Amino acid sequence: MSDVGVREWLESRVPPPPEALADILASAVGETRCAAGDVPAFLVGEAQRLIATLGDGRDSAHELLAADALITYALEAGADNAANIEDVARGAMRTIAGIADSGGEGA
Repeated sequence: MSDVGVREWLESRVPPPPEALADILASAVGETRCAAGDVPAFLVGEAQRLIATLGDGRDSAHELLAADALITYALEAGADNAANIEDVARGAMRTIAGIADSGGEGA
């Protein structure tokens, strides 16, 4: 499998997200590189991290939107291998459900 720069992969998406969202996404993924097949799980993990640290106020809206975008991009990355998309979707749902079950503290 080829090594992928996650931020570069996100930056290649069309259409690009609004600049403020793109900045949060870039900050969330940092300089991480991983095998192409691991991108979906990495993105879901970063979404989980963002959700687990959300506050109660409206000031958390941007991070919640970023978490949603990361999950959407995880599914997009999973669709690169159509045979794998169902596993990616189920894994994302389990991860997000685990956040709720743990009271907001990562699963």
